[in-house]
Amino acid sequence: QMWGMLILLATGAVAAAEMHVVGDTTLSLDGDDWTVSSPDMQIKGSVPGDIISDLQRAGKVGDPYFENNFLVDSHVWAGRDWNYSKTFPSPTAAAGDSWLVFEGIKMGALLFLNGQYLGDSTEQFARSTFNVTALLQPSNTLVVQFQWNKDVQGRFSACTGGWDWAPYSNQEANNMKLFTLGIWKSVYLVQSHTPVLTYMVPHVFYTGDYPIVPLQDQQHAPFVVAVRCILRGRGSSLSGGGKLVVEGAWGASQSQPVTLPSAGGEWSTTINLTATAQQIALWWPAGLGAQPRYNVSVAFVPAGATIPTWRSTQAVGFRVFAVVTGNDTAPGYVANATRAEGTLSLGMLFRVNGAALYARGANMIPMSELEAQFSDAAHRQLVHSVAAAGLNIMRIWGGGVYYPSAFYEAADEFGVMMYHDMMYAQGHTPSVTPVQEAALRHQIRRLSPHPSIVLWDGCNECVVKLNTSTGIYATFVLRVVGEEDQSRSVWPSCPAKGWEAGVDRLYSRPLYKGANLVPRIHPAPSTSPSSSSSSS
Repeated sequence: QMWGMLILLATGAVAAAEMHVVGDTTLSLDGDDWTVSSPDMQIKGSVPGDIISDLQRAGKVGDPYFENNFLVDSHVWAGRDWNYSKTFPSPTAAAGDSWLVFEGIKMGALLFLNGQYLGDSTEQFARSTFNVTALLQPSNTLVVQFQWNKDVQGRFSACTGGWDWAPYSNQEANNMKLFTLGIWKSVYLVQSHTPVLTYMVPHVFYTGDYPIVPLQDQQHAPFVVAVRCILRGRGSSLSGGGKLVVEGAWGASQSQPVTLPSAGGEWSTTINLTATAQQIALWWPAGLGAQPRYNVSVAFVPAGATIPTWRSTQAVGFRVFAVVTGNDTAPGYVANATRAEGTLSLGMLFRVNGAALYARGANMIPMSELEAQFSDAAHRQLVHSVAAAGLNIMRIWGGGVYYPSAFYEAADEFGVMMYHDMMYAQGHTPSVTPVQEAALRHQIRRLSPHPSIVLWDGCNECVVKLNTSTGIYATFVLRVVGEEDQSRSVWPSCPAKGWEAGVDRLYSRPLYKGANLVPRIHPAPSTSPSSSSSSS
């Protein structure tokens, strides 16, 4: 076993980056120097990107958004297997472990390094990580072999082959409409003689009473930030131990010994930090106040050293969100609801920091069907425009994608709340598999630090009912979501009638990790004929 020390402190400038695996050194394999080949064609390719965009740049197809090129040219890209390959030198690094990370591959593929099979990719929204320490050579060849007819059980963006707002493809495989494929997110090699950090997930909890009037800065109860650090590595290969140093922006600190199993694997710990009203300012939705955020950073310092070998940072905002389904201003309601589970049916009102608000929003669908066209600047501009238009919430549609971090960072900055579907929609339904569970956990860990995300729900327009085919959204999808994030409200689907049981009545948050969630099929009786006040 490896022993070390986990220390939490506090710092300042707001973080803005994807949550990647972090180690001593990182070699990015992104770029436009990939080779894309099929039996009768070879072109240059880009990562992140997609095959249709690569073919357009090579002059093999026309602009797929011009007239009906997406249909006329489909024979060029459809119905064949494609190889994406890249040769790269091994970086010079101290002895330790080397991890090859794919942040996202769309459609079915086989992965090879130096001719050795690494694994399959069958889920667009999963991260794939491989220990390649024994496989690296002075010069390395990485191959992602896309297989057109590989069955991925619909685990890709549901709108890929068309929707009522998107052009319908004339190509399909395994009874699914298809459009483009590719390595749509970053690929990189992490080397480390210390454990690598796979996730650092801070969640914010309010310790005060349920508020029905707006909280005031300097006058509210403290918050607790539960900082979950997930590490991976082999304790036997790490010399001398070390410590994790986690720094935030409001001045709290905490320490804890760290142990890694000698045989390797994943290890996690959660450290609670307190933030008092005098140390922080509240995060508010657009129109109600400012959106201050505070960093929480983690770094690994080897034993005997003073300089960390790696550091990762996430930003948090301090706010308390509630889904109000009963008259919470009625005498005795809050006291009774504190001990109750399941939601009511008086309405669906949102409170943030005790302030009832009028939700003004819209659905968010992908800005393009071609992932290569995704742009951090465009996503940021979109969110800025949403706020400038006077909106304060967006519903993230389940037929699209989990968006780049820049999108959520802009929402944090501009105070645009997110009512977030899981990526399941008609024809693209879940199955209980290790791959789909890993993808859900990855996305919740990646996104849940963002204060703009206020509510998770299971799917797009599916009626969640236990003991039917849709019961899986409660028994699997949202159970996993609740295990990963107990700081947020959950809802069966968009739309839905709420919960019979499994959530607390005041906030609609899972009662405990792994809570048995029971969706409501019929409206609940109202506790009062009057609606919840919207004047507070």
